[in-house]
Amino acid sequence: MSRTSRSAETEPTRLGRMLDSLFILTIGIILGGCTSADKPQATPEQLRNQSLAAARECDLAYPPADRKVAVARAKCHTAAWEIMRPTMVDPDILDGLIARRIAIAQQVERGELTVSQGNEAIAKARSEAAAEEQRRTASTPARGSAQSVSSTPQ
Repeated sequence: MSRTSRSAETEPTRLGRMLDSLFILTIGIILGGCTSADKPQATPEQLRNQSLAAARECDLAYPPADRKVAVARAKCHTAAWEIMRPTMVDPDILDGLIARRIAIAQQVERGELTVSQGNEAIAKARSEAAAEEQRRTASTPARGSAQSVSSTPQ
């Protein structure tokens, strides 16, 4: 058999396999979307509990008193806070708090702040975020039962 006739026979086979693979992939994506849509949504209380558990894991992995891991700890806590994002009316306030926490952690790691000073600065940032939420809530009544940044784990 010549080389050209062998290549002519394998091209349709390759194309068929590629189309079969594409079809299977498409069905998998469709079915995957169906199963994730069928999952029950977590309640705000469940998300809060998950967030608190994640924060406890951060505390174990990155000791609060170790300034050398301040940024890693802040990023870990950011992930814990992110669990609650779907329950928040004003996620931009959370974003601001996260940015401030990371910046403070960087200052602690560089030795510009002590761990104690960093904790005070984070507490102040949380307080300011909670005050902004209260201000917005007061100006917009009936905002529902959304979570507050003050309910995020320490």
